[in-house]
Amino acid sequence: MRTQIVGGGGREHALAMAMYEPGEHELFFTDPNAGMLALGEALPQVPIDNYQIVEAARARKIGLVVIGPDKPIAQGLGDQLREANIPTVGPSRSGAWLESSKVAAAKFNDRYGIPQPKWERPLSQAAAREYVEYHKPDGYVIKANGLADGKGVELPDSLEEARQTVRNMKNRYGAAAREIIFQERLTGPEVSMFALLDGTKAKVLMLAQDHKRLLDGDGGPNTGGMGAYAPVPPTIVSEQQKAKMLDSLSRLVDGLIDNGIDYRGFVYTGFMLADQYGGDPQVIEYNARLGDPEAQVVLPLLQPAHDLHELFYTAATGDMEGGKGDISVIDYVGRSALTVCVRDQGYPGQVANLGVPIHGLDEDYGPNVIVYHGATRLRNGQVVTSGGRVLYVTGLGETVSAAATVAYAAIGERAIHFSGSQYRRDIGWQARGLAA
Repeated sequence: MRTQIVGGGGREHALAMAMYEPGEHELFFTDPNAGMLALGEALPQVPIDNYQIVEAARARKIGLVVIGPDKPIAQGLGDQLREANIPTVGPSRSGAWLESSKVAAAKFNDRYGIPQPKWERPLSQAAAREYVEYHKPDGYVIKANGLADGKGVELPDSLEEARQTVRNMKNRYGAAAREIIFQERLTGPEVSMFALLDGTKAKVLMLAQDHKRLLDGDGGPNTGGMGAYAPVPPTIVSEQQKAKMLDSLSRLVDGLIDNGIDYRGFVYTGFMLADQYGGDPQVIEYNARLGDPEAQVVLPLLQPAHDLHELFYTAATGDMEGGKGDISVIDYVGRSALTVCVRDQGYPGQVANLGVPIHGLDEDYGPNVIVYHGATRLRNGQVVTSGGRVLYVTGLGETVSAAATVAYAAIGERAIHFSGSQYRRDIGWQARGLAA
């Protein structure tokens, strides 16, 4: 079968490696990074819109499309591909609002009894300004309603900072912040549940923890993700908490069916194990896609026990095992994985060094290290940076600490590095028993 992957970042490289079977499946890419080019064929030119992606899939007789990023999903690419009778992992536009509208998702959660933080939607700029005057700034977060590249969340520490945030949200996040939402600020561990839906049922892939903040100790601004690990140990999430997460997912699936939404694709549910609610999981966000960098730890743990190409195809065609509304949990090899993002020093602001050679990629770091490319390109046969989150170095081990050891050993001046490269040194700190 021929498979086309939409997108060209770390998540998409992880998807490509998970589906790479020479002689069995051919892979095609819309906009591949340097790592993906070793696994398949790039389209002759980068598509500029969904129509070109659909036409490219038709021309190459593609049997399965997997959509990575959020924007094509929100723009209805899944609908257009299915209208062309091409099986697709990627929800319809009618399901993408889970991520593309925080307000719509909050209303959905309320309707179907899914636990979430208290929230309020100001109907005007004046209402938003009034809200911050009458609420303690450490009691809420401010979110852009739309898609903001995995960011769009602000946590003011003072009244003046809250005032400035309300004034500047649209300048900072553009169209995503035409509307904003205030959400109760909770404390406690954050845990992400990843599931694959086929329209009427779901398979839970794994629980993972992402690290959104730029700096060690969870400091600095929010980013698209500086690293992740999986699975989440019982020292952080109990069986009772997992059961409540599964109940929230079940309510989500029932709600999608109730609204006639044929959701075929990944759903990422971000939970806070909230101190304010006795540790009960509260849904703080949805993503209508596989996470990045969580894909870089979830997918390798599912291999080699599962044929991921077959799993994705059954989701795209509505043929996963089970009956309507069923929720099942997929099994996986009992190891841990941890990934460290190696970024450009300008991220998440301006790109500081574009086209910088990357060193150490040709070294053998052993069977427990996987290097996923994010923002890379080939220039005269040399892999160079293309800005932002450049690489993800993933380690595998019996424990999260063991996975961290092998991942970090592959990063540094005598290993994988480039001029100006930066990375967090405390990924997985909660599971590794490190101080915050």
